[in-house]
Amino acid sequence: MVGVSGLARGAAPRAADHQEVPRALEALRARLAHRLGLTPPPPPPPPPAPGEARVTIHKGVSFALAYCPPGDLVMGAPAALPAGLRAQAHERPAHPVRVSVALWVGQTPVTQEQYEAVLGARPSRAQGARLPVEQVSWLDAVRFCNALSALEGLEPVYAILAEGDAKAPPAVQLNRAASGYRLPSEAEWERAARARAAGEAGAGEAGAAFAGGGALAEVAHCGKQSAVAPVAGRRPNALGLYDLSGLVWEWCADAWDERAYKGREGHQIVDPLVYDERWPRRAARGGSWADEPSACAVWARRGFEAGARSDRLGFRVVRAAP
Repeated sequence: MVGVSGLARGAAPRAADHQEVPRALEALRARLAHRLGLTPPPPPPPPPAPGEARVTIHKGVSFALAYCPPGDLVMGAPAALPAGLRAQAHERPAHPVRVSVALWVGQTPVTQEQYEAVLGARPSRAQGARLPVEQVSWLDAVRFCNALSALEGLEPVYAILAEGDAKAPPAVQLNRAASGYRLPSEAEWERAARARAAGEAGAGEAGAAFAGGGALAEVAHCGKQSAVAPVAGRRPNALGLYDLSGLVWEWCADAWDERAYKGREGHQIVDPLVYDERWPRRAARGGSWADEPSACAVWARRGFEAGARSDRLGFRVVRAAP
């Protein structure tokens, strides 16, 4: 006698027969879904490749971003520095950091034509569409981020509580969970700058002091140049990001704290951010066209008054990648 399984009574079941029931159930589920007009949800799209570009256009001006995946880095100046370079006490000790959020990062510092397309002004001392915008305060950069978010229908990251004046700094609330544009934290900025030659954003190439590695003149407009230059005039790093070393100092979200690195060595910090709504000084990274090479190293950091405007100060935007 043959049973429904097709086996003679008393015969040992084969391994393949155990697979028939789940296969039959799956086939039945598929037929029911088809009859009911239901389809399974599509699989989520794969994440972008490191350095993959995304471009939006506003008022005829392109805004290009590159993808930076989450991951680890060693933040700060190494114990042994490349010949000819130095580090400040507030740039040490080197310590492990994890950036847990994938980011879209501006391929270049914000240019004058981009700033004008969003805010309708060109405040820079040196004028040129493809020159980085400068003469912008930290609050100017925050306003730009919010305005660009509004243009793209994204939730603004910042709430400006007080504009500030000569006696008091601006007061700005930060919502890191919002979808809009913002300034990078120091950790996010350094992670983007330390992209490896293989295309992975991480701890950086061994001995590489400047974003993109190699000789300073190949990757950075720095070393006491006579004037600012157009963006993307040097070789990009492995993520396709330009001018992270040199050109203009780039405002970061962090409140300036010379002692921020103290006590961090020996254990990994996740998404470090020193933030205070009313802090009078803010951090900046990257160095500028007028600075010596050490100021343009990936570990270099400085603090400026939040209301400072200089032809050496600009910014770059980021936003979380969904």
